[in-house]
Amino acid sequence: MSAYEDEASAIRCAVEWAAEAVEAEVGAMVRGGRLATAVGFAEGEAPEADLVALAERPRATIDVAGAGACRVLVLRVDDDPASHLIIGRSGDGGFDAEESALLRAMARCLVLTLRTLRTLESERTLRAVMARAQEALLESERTFRLLFANNPHPMWVTDRDTFDFLAVNDAAVDLYGYSRDQFLTMRVTDLRWPAESARLAAAMQRMEQGERVVDRIQHRLKDGRLIQVEVTVRSHEFSGRPATLVLAQDITERTALEEQLRHQAFHDPLTGLANRALWRDRAEHAIARCLRDPTPLAVLAIDLDGFKAVNDTLGHPAGDRVLVGVSERLTACLRPGDTPAHLGGDEFAVLLEDTAAEEAVAVAERILEELRAPFSVAGKEVFVGASIGIAVTTDAAADGDALLRDADIAMYAAKMRGKGRAELFEPAMHRGTVRRLELGSQLRRALERDELVLEYQPVVSLATGAVETVEALVRWRHPAHGMVLPGEFIPLAEETGLIVPVGRWVLETACRQLCRWRSADPDGPHLSVAVNVSSRQLREPGFENTVTDVLAATGLQASSLTLEVTESVLVDDMEAVSERLDALRRLGVRIAMDDFGAGYSSLAYLRKLPLDIVKIDRMFVAGLASCVDDRSLTLAIVRLLDTLDVATVAEGIETAEQLDYVRALGIDAGQGYFFSRPLSAERLGCPPWSAASLGLLRPVSR
Repeated sequence: MSAYEDEASAIRCAVEWAAEAVEAEVGAMVRGGRLATAVGFAEGEAPEADLVALAERPRATIDVAGAGACRVLVLRVDDDPASHLIIGRSGDGGFDAEESALLRAMARCLVLTLRTLRTLESERTLRAVMARAQEALLESERTFRLLFANNPHPMWVTDRDTFDFLAVNDAAVDLYGYSRDQFLTMRVTDLRWPAESARLAAAMQRMEQGERVVDRIQHRLKDGRLIQVEVTVRSHEFSGRPATLVLAQDITERTALEEQLRHQAFHDPLTGLANRALWRDRAEHAIARCLRDPTPLAVLAIDLDGFKAVNDTLGHPAGDRVLVGVSERLTACLRPGDTPAHLGGDEFAVLLEDTAAEEAVAVAERILEELRAPFSVAGKEVFVGASIGIAVTTDAAADGDALLRDADIAMYAAKMRGKGRAELFEPAMHRGTVRRLELGSQLRRALERDELVLEYQPVVSLATGAVETVEALVRWRHPAHGMVLPGEFIPLAEETGLIVPVGRWVLETACRQLCRWRSADPDGPHLSVAVNVSSRQLREPGFENTVTDVLAATGLQASSLTLEVTESVLVDDMEAVSERLDALRRLGVRIAMDDFGAGYSSLAYLRKLPLDIVKIDRMFVAGLASCVDDRSLTLAIVRLLDTLDVATVAEGIETAEQLDYVRALGIDAGQGYFFSRPLSAERLGCPPWSAASLGLLRPVSR
C-alpha cells in the first residue's frame, strides 16, 4: 500500500487485499459517515446508505446483489475520522478467530499507512516551503528574513568554516530549548550526537560540490533528550560571507512509526517471536553462511498437543495466553543466537545454527520437558504438550522451506507415535507422508465408492460361552493398496474432519446389520453391537441427534447399541465429556470405555464417568501370566468396577493361559484372537452364536 501516493488509492488497495485474504465477495470502507470505497459490487450499485448504517450499527448479514445474504465483519479502523472496514462473505459460516485476527492486523497496517501518507504529504509541503524560501532568498535579503523567521520548522544559518550559528528562527528556539542569544554563542556541532560528528564533514564536502544534502541524524535538546531530525542543507551567502542554510524537521515520531511497521512486518503480534517471513530470511542467511563455513544447521518444527481443547473449552483469549506462555518457555530453552518463530495457530519453529543432530535432539527434549509443566490460565491449570520434528543438514545447497518441510514430516511422525516426543527426520518418513497425503485425498471418495467395509469381532461371555456383543470395526478396501487398516486411515480422518461422515456411516451400517441378524433369529438371545466413537465425533454439537436419527432410521432399540470411547477423550474438558456421555446414556444406549489403562485415565476417573462397560486394555491381559503387578492392578480395577456395577471385558485374549487368568479374576467377558479374528458379516453367518457353534471360534475352557 505504501506505493500509493494518496489516501483514496491506499484505502481501496487495503479493502481489496482484505477481501481477497479471507475469500470474501465484497468489502467497503466507511469514513466520517460517508462511503470512501467499495469493492465487489456492480458498478454504481454499492448500497452506500446500507453500508454507512452497518458501520454505525453492525449486524451479522447484508444482502448483496448477485451474492445473496453475506456474513459481515465490521472493524473500527481509525478515530480521526471515524473509519470502519466492512468485509462480507457468502455462506453460512462466519469469520473464525484466525481470519478476524488477520483482518485486524491488516486494519492496523492501513492506519499506519494512512498516517505515513499524511506525513509524506507534510514532507512534500515542507520541501515546497524550502524551495520557495530559496527562491525568495535570491530575490532579496528582506524577503528571506521574513520567510526564515516565520517558517514553522526550525531553520538556521551557520558559518561554512567555523560552524558558528549566525541566525536562528523562532521554531528552532522552541524545539531545541535554547534562547536565541544562547544559539549565537554555539556551534552546530553542539547539537549533534558525538557519534555522528564524522558525518558532518562528509555532508559539507557534498554541499561544496553543489549538492543539496538531505540527511537523517540525531540531535540533543537542551534538556538532554535525543530526537531524530531530517536536515536539508544548502549553500548560502549571509551578510556577504559563505554560509550554510539548514532546515530541520523533527521525524522522531515518524521514525518510531517506521520501526513499528518494520517490526510488525517480521514479528508475530501475539508472541513477539519472528514470523514466517523473518524465519525464512534468517534461514536463508544461515544457509549462505554454511556455504562459506560448512557447519550443521538444525530446524525444529513444533506443534502443540491438546491446544484445540483449550480454545474449545476455555476460549480463544485463554488459548492466546497459553501461546504466549509457550513462546516464553521456548525462548528460555534457546541460545541468544537461535531463532524461535510462531508460524501461526499452535505451530512454532526454531532455527539452530552450528548444531548437530545430537545437540538438536537435546534441545528438543529440553523444550518438551519445559512444556510438561502446567500453564495457569483463568485460575485453572492447563496442560499442553508438544510433538517436535527435527531436520539437520550440512548441505549448503539446502533450502529453508525444504528443511522446515522435513521437520514437519518428522513432527507428524512424532504425533503418530504417541505425541509428546521428538523425532529426527529420516528419508523414509517422506515416502510415508506422500502415502498419507494420497490416502487423505482418496479417503474423501472412499465413502462414495463403497470402499469402506465393516468386520465384526465377537465379545464372548466367560460365564456362558455365548456371544453377547459384536464390535464393529471399519476397514478400507482400497482399489490399489488392498485392505488398509484403521490405524493408518482413522488418524487421517480425524485430522481432516472426515471422521464425522465416516463415523456416521459405521454407526448406521452396524445398526442395520444387527437388525438383519435380529430378523433372521427373532426369538434368539439378545445381541448387541458396539461402535467406536472418536473424540472428534463426541465434540460435534449434534452428535446425540445423529445417534437418535440412526436408531430411528434403522429401527434398532437403543439398549442394543454400545458406544465405545477411548481414554483420549479425557484430554478434553472432563466435565464436558461427562455431560456428553450422560446425555448419550439417557438415550438408552450403553457407554463403554475402550482400551482402559493404555493412556490418560486413572481409577479415580471411573467414579466420575457415566459408564456401563470398561474394556481392559490388551497390555494388562498380555502381562497377566508373567507379571504379578499386572495381575494385582487388574484385580483392583475389576473389584472397583464391580462396586460401581460396571461390566468388564478383557481385550486381546490370545492364549488359553490368559483366558484362565481372566476368568479367575472375575472378568465378565472376553475378546481376542483366541476366540475369533474380526470377520465379515457374511463369514459370521446368522446367530445365535456361541464359542462352540462357530467353527472359527475356539471353545471357552471350563
